[in-house]
Amino acid sequence: MASATRALAISTCLALASGAALAQQRPANPQGQRPAQPAQGQAQAPAQPAPQGQAPAQAQPVRTEIVPHENWTVTCRDFADRRRSCSAVLQVVQQGNNQVLFTWVLGKNNEGKLISVLQTPTGVTLAPGVEVKLARGTPRKAAFVNCDTTRCEASLEMDDAFIRDASASDSVEATMFSIAGQGVKFTLPFKGFDKAVAATR
Repeated sequence: MASATRALAISTCLALASGAALAQQRPANPQGQRPAQPAQGQAQAPAQPAPQGQAPAQAQPVRTEIVPHENWTVTCRDFADRRRSCSAVLQVVQQGNNQVLFTWVLGKNNEGKLISVLQTPTGVTLAPGVEVKLARGTPRKAAFVNCDTTRCEASLEMDDAFIRDASASDSVEATMFSIAGQGVKFTLPFKGFDKAVAATR
């Protein structure tokens, strides 16, 4: 389960790597930070298979569409086999150096269910996960599934109740804990969440 979720998190983030998508993100307000989207007649050689043990190259989209929805940016990619992949992203950006401090990604997992992937700074305590507090409803916990040298990722499955409560929230608090035990809270402007969810379904 964790490995499948991690695979989705990585693939979703790669799908959102477009500089245009990142440039259109609206900065949020983290605690203690200020806000910042073949020639004729010549036979074409057959494609060479990938070397043994090496994964084949990912299919390239034939069309990419980027649409902002208030605080969110939705990126949809169409592929030659008529597949369509959509995901949405919201970022916390530090003013001055445009450093990305926190990223919230919406997308589908391998089972077609909507999930959230939260990308946080490193140096966090993994066991508590990330507490997500909406304007109403019970706080949710996003469990950490992956960490590397640049960031950690936590995953949260979104049921109908979460989507309903999040859609009614103008802002959401995401809290994690440093290794020293200090709480680190980001307050995220959440307007447009309902439109982002509708676009990624």
